[in-house]
Parts: sequence; C-alpha cells; structure tokens
Amino acid sequence: MQKVKKLRLECCICANTDPGGYELLYPLPRGEVIRCRRCGLIYVNDLPSGDDDCQNEEYFTYWGIDVYQKSEGLFLEEFHQVIKEINRFNPLTGKLLDIGCGPGYFLTVARQYGWEAVGLDVSKVIVNLAKKRGENVFCCKVEKFALKYPAEKFDCITMFNILEHLVYPAQALSAVRRILKSDGIIVIETPTEDSLVRRTAHLLYRLSNGKCDHLTRQLYHCGGHHFGFSPKTISLLLVSQGFMPVSIQPALSSPKIALKKRIVELARARGLAEKLLQLILAGAISLAWGGSRLFGPQHMANRMRILARPNMPSK
Repeated sequence: MQKVKKLRLECCICANTDPGGYELLYPLPRGEVIRCRRCGLIYVNDLPSGDDDCQNEEYFTYWGIDVYQKSEGLFLEEFHQVIKEINRFNPLTGKLLDIGCGPGYFLTVARQYGWEAVGLDVSKVIVNLAKKRGENVFCCKVEKFALKYPAEKFDCITMFNILEHLVYPAQALSAVRRILKSDGIIVIETPTEDSLVRRTAHLLYRLSNGKCDHLTRQLYHCGGHHFGFSPKTISLLLVSQGFMPVSIQPALSSPKIALKKRIVELARARGLAEKLLQLILAGAISLAWGGSRLFGPQHMANRMRILARPNMPSK
C-alpha cells in the first residue's frame, strides 16, 4: 500500500493531519486521490489555484452549456420527481434555496409546486442565463450569502451535484446550517463511491497495476471532483456540521442527459484511447440504466440522494 508523502489538504471530517494516516489510491495530473484511514473519506490531495472553492466557469466549459440548454426538458422532468420526494418529507412549502443552481431549472419546478425559490451559483455566465429565464439568482458562494443575509431562514436548501466540487465542503455545510430553519431540510445529491462504475474503476486500476487509469482520471480529474463520498462518509460529514441524515437513497442520473454529455466529450477527445473511453462510458451508462430496470436502482445507481435535518442549534 502506497503512503502519502505530503498532505496538502486535511480531512474535512476527522481533521486527520498525519500523512501516514492516509492511503494513496491514484496519482493524478491534478493531485493524488487519497483515502483517510481514520474515517474512510476519499478525496483529491490538492488545493485549487487562487482562492476559488468551486470550478466556476471551468465546470460549465467542461460540461458544455449547450448540454444544459438542449437538455432543459429532461432536467425539468427529472426535477419534478425530486420535488415530489422533498414534498413528502416537507409537505408545507416555504422558502427554498438551491446552491449550485445552474440555469435555474430546479427553481422553475420548485416554484410550480408553491415554493418561494432562490438560487446561488459561482458562474457569472450561468447566473445570467438563469436570470434571463426569470429566476431569482445570486452569483456567490453560500458562505458569502450567509454572511450578507444572516436573517434569511430557509425551509429547504438543496445542493445537486455541487458538494463533490467544493474544496471545503464542511465550511459550506456550516453556512447552510446557519440559514436553515430548525425544522428545515437539506437535500444533497452527489456521486457515491459504492456505485458500480467507481468500483469497476478501482478494480481496473489495481488489476492493471495503475496502467489502466483512464476511468479513474475521468471520475476524479476531468470533472473537477474533489471528493468521493460514500453513505458512511457523507453521514459523518453531515453529523459533524449539525445535521442528522433521515434518508439516503440511490439516484440514477438521467441516461439521456448523461449520454448527451458523453457525445460532447467524444467530440473533444484526443487520441484513440480517449475516444474509446467515452464509448465505453456511454455503453456503461446504457448498461446501468438497463440494469436498474431489471435489478433496481440500488444496484446500478451512480449517485445518491441524501435528505437531512438539523440536530442541534445552529452555530
């Protein structure tokens, strides 16, 4: 087992600062993927350039804004199912904050169900797109929002596909806790380390002695993911910031949206190996969708959806 020589970023769950207390999983161009031996958290041992905590415009360049725009109907359809799940846990609508709101599709759906919805994003380009769609969106991080609007108390705060991109997720959750009502609910969606595709990536890397690293680089490097959470580690992180998980369920991404993304990546791919990887991923998405129909999403889902409530007074 390889050890970590220099720790650039301590564990956000247990604050482990001992390099010997980590296992080196993958060396990457952007930094090492490591696992904390204390709590099991997997993350990239690296700090971003500058003081930005998120991917800013880079994330939407990677994803392709055109993918968002061309997939609007698919996103809206998916978010209708999500808001119904939220309303089962929180039947009374109120004030909702969507962190990492993108073009504001979830805000649109939330308003249709009676929520007073506000969004945050760090990308000026995507915030302008959301505003053009008529959504109430601010361009800032949740930490700055919580300082600027300390009186805001939300009934529901959502974070879809954002927590894994943050370098300091504990700080973001601490800010969320301060502006969430004591009986409010937080909804998080993030990739799960328990997914079939990630288990396959780990296995291929180990069996090839590190030579087959295309899939691991795609998972942890290309998308700007800093963290790989499991149900156990996301629960530990939430509890450390004053939340109690009430539901952790598999969430299978829309195969149509995911396949559109692979088409974008296929066009950008350089060399036969990278193109082959995108075709393999497209096949894996189709297989996961078909498998979920046969065996249930709990065995094939690549993401998890967590609902949690405050369990102590806000800090």
